[in-house]
Amino acid sequence: MMFKDYQENYHHPVNNFNHADFWGKNSEHEFGNHFVRWFGSLSDNKIVAIRELPVPGSGIADFVVVKRHDCAKTDQPRTTVQAFEFKIKDWRKGLMQAHRYKYFSNSSILVIPSHTIKSAQKSIDLFKQMGVGLWAFNASAGTVTKTFTPRPKKVLDTKRAAYVLDKAYGDHPCSCERSL
Repeated sequence: MMFKDYQENYHHPVNNFNHADFWGKNSEHEFGNHFVRWFGSLSDNKIVAIRELPVPGSGIADFVVVKRHDCAKTDQPRTTVQAFEFKIKDWRKGLMQAHRYKYFSNSSILVIPSHTIKSAQKSIDLFKQMGVGLWAFNASAGTVTKTFTPRPKKVLDTKRAAYVLDKAYGDHPCSCERSL
């Protein structure tokens, strides 16, 4: 998996605030880092992953994964974008954020700690209705429980999707690529 950390080469909007709340121990950011490491251990090299990607009109996606698939019917590869939102406390807010990511991604998933999954599972019909996945991640055990994973769908805004693909594959000054 090729990993791009957006905040290393660009001004990240969250840098306008006190870093202790955002980047510290037991933070949402740290929870996300554990998930990214877990995800990277299972992924192949046809994937480009971007952490903390601001997408105009959709907010800052915590983790975006871009996959290229070979298509037997045509010469051009098919690309799938999957967006993840991490929340430690307020899964309802995370659901709304993840729903916005459907504008640029083929599927969007909310990832919450496994010890908080029960309250979100009570509203699983809402997740299904909105087309947002729900996964529980146990950072200490390195396990994921996939309560609901939506089928990939057509993106709602091709301009936003093109923006994400440009950040993943385009010629922009992100020299922060590294294998994970």
